[in-house]
Amino acid sequence: MHRPTGKNLDIFNTHLSLPSAFRPEFWTKKQRMGFGANQLEEARALQTFVERERKCDGFVVTGDFNSLGGSPVYRYLTEDAKLADPFVTHHKFDTKQLNEFATAGFMNLRMRLDHMFSGPGIDWKGFEDTYPVHDVQSRFRGLSDHMPLIGTFEVR
Repeated sequence: MHRPTGKNLDIFNTHLSLPSAFRPEFWTKKQRMGFGANQLEEARALQTFVERERKCDGFVVTGDFNSLGGSPVYRYLTEDAKLADPFVTHHKFDTKQLNEFATAGFMNLRMRLDHMFSGPGIDWKGFEDTYPVHDVQSRFRGLSDHMPLIGTFEVR
């Protein structure tokens, strides 16, 4: 998207699959969300797409990754693909704290599945209107089983 300021911004939204229930490790391992081989392959395809299609360093990749912080999918995106997680940086969260800030809830389950990543051309300012799922302060409470991640930023 070309902005009136003359700065470009590319936005990518995704929704990765759930881990494949047809693989033995789905049934034998405790952690699942973001640990599926199919999910890791989708993350690689997403990164290839972003690299091919982005027009500048000012880009955001966001959505339902169906992946916990610290999972192989999350680590691939932040370490191998070198995408920044501005929410973690802003709050100075470690993996445990990140996963405790649940963005999705179903029945009694609470999980951090939604993420916002960015390239080096974005300066993040804050996340003032972002709340964990089912937080009574959120104006989005009860509208979905996921809470939106809302951040403010400037394009360099």
